[in-house]
Amino acid sequence: ETLTALFVWHDGIGAADCPLRILDPGQSIVCTATTTAGSGEQSSTVEAGTWSTGGDRVATDSVVYWHTVVAPPAGPALDLEIFVDGQPAGTTPGPAVDAGAQVTIDYRATNRGGGPLYALWLWEPGYGRITCPTRTIPVDGTVVCTRQVTAGPGNTAGEAIARAWDAAGTQVEAVAEYSFFGTALAPAVDIQVYVEGWDADSPPGPRLLTPGEVIHFTYVVTNTGKTPLTGITVDDSRRGGVDCPRTDLGIGQAMTCTDDDITRWGNHGAVGTVRADAAGTAISDTDPVYWHTRDQPRIHDLRLEVSVNNNPADTAPGPIVHVPGSVQFSYVIENRGNTWMNQVIIAHPGVLESSIRCTGDRTLNAGETLRCTATVPAVSGVYAEVITVYAWDNDGRLATAEDPVHYTAIQ
Repeated sequence: ETLTALFVWHDGIGAADCPLRILDPGQSIVCTATTTAGSGEQSSTVEAGTWSTGGDRVATDSVVYWHTVVAPPAGPALDLEIFVDGQPAGTTPGPAVDAGAQVTIDYRATNRGGGPLYALWLWEPGYGRITCPTRTIPVDGTVVCTRQVTAGPGNTAGEAIARAWDAAGTQVEAVAEYSFFGTALAPAVDIQVYVEGWDADSPPGPRLLTPGEVIHFTYVVTNTGKTPLTGITVDDSRRGGVDCPRTDLGIGQAMTCTDDDITRWGNHGAVGTVRADAAGTAISDTDPVYWHTRDQPRIHDLRLEVSVNNNPADTAPGPIVHVPGSVQFSYVIENRGNTWMNQVIIAHPGVLESSIRCTGDRTLNAGETLRCTATVPAVSGVYAEVITVYAWDNDGRLATAEDPVHYTAIQ
């Protein structure tokens, strides 16, 4: 029997993070939770609860034991955090700033290892190299690199990559994302609608569950202007009025409203609308959301094609490249199945995941294609590897595809 609404609680730590909340008969999932290790022997209770399709609660618990040991000397390690105008900016929507104003982005690279780090290198795709006041980071030290940008209206997001080397030449890398929100001088409100956690702004959207099951909608409302908002209402074009925890928002504040629906066969869509009063001025915003349920099983059909410098490279000896020099790998991932595939990961031995740049996000609708590239130094001689792409459907089921790649590097 299928179990739904899975919840895992670890005493002393809290709720565990589970990739899905539905379990088919015989299916297993891995949930995770993180805490700071204490000294000596430790133990605590973990409880898992869920419900059957008939509404009966099913629960179990277990005791977990662990103990701490003296850690070996720390190897090289690098951490990167990003701040906007002095405020942490690692989660969306990030700090609120004035649209049109100059803001300062701080990139804080910290040495978390056991020895000094050298030759600090900081890069932001779309901008370039970021200048730092020093390129050496002592143990437990932090180097702050900065740049200034003009804030635009709405959300701005970016990513930075930091690299450094220890005395033995071992490279360490850290990647951090950031975002901030440019608030308009005039009153403004923003709504973002999610179905089962997916920001599905374009059809067909994610494929959800089976007919008759409950699906959850989330409406995130943010005051993006410079005026407090009152009289806030949210409605859905498909289901009508939506319950929200409050009817007012201060400048830069946000709230989350929720609603449920029952799945039915076919393709579906709705539009969420927020309306508010800003000191006598009526304002509003809308956001669409799409999803579908089909009367056929999910079909996984990922395809991967990798080329070298835009040349086919499936068979040896592959294209000729020159050393010293660089080689560009191009990855074309196509979803020929009938369901959304999420969290696309490209596993290329010897190529860092953070150095792979893609034209879109890591989600593929049925029939959609994702194109990515990575440029790395060429390796002398005959090069041969097998590249694998991984992705997961909405139920957490894994799909993969492989493609071999070859080239021959000469001087």
